[in-house]
Amino acid sequence: MLYEPFRDNVFVLVQKEASVSPAGVIIMAKEPGSEHGAKLRVGKVLKVGPGTKDWPVDCKVGDRVLFDRLDGELCIVGQDIRAEHAPMFEPGTELRILRANEVICVLD
Repeated sequence: MLYEPFRDNVFVLVQKEASVSPAGVIIMAKEPGSEHGAKLRVGKVLKVGPGTKDWPVDCKVGDRVLFDRLDGELCIVGQDIRAEHAPMFEPGTELRILRANEVICVLD
């Protein structure tokens, strides 16, 4: 069972980077001269905290969200999160713990 987030925290499963959406719109582009890849990442929301008065959470479980690749706290299953606490994921799976204000937008 995955942990329950507090306040305005959102648990996100980091998805593989894609440069073009199925509709043909460029979501993320590699910055010229950058060796680090795309600046933005896409992820699927797994758990959502209850929010606060100041920061309500606008996304819900199952949403695909866009966020900066440097935002939040990176957690890797099997290293940062014990595998038995997240049995639904393979070891090495990347999860992010984001604040509600770090989510740029909901994609669908």
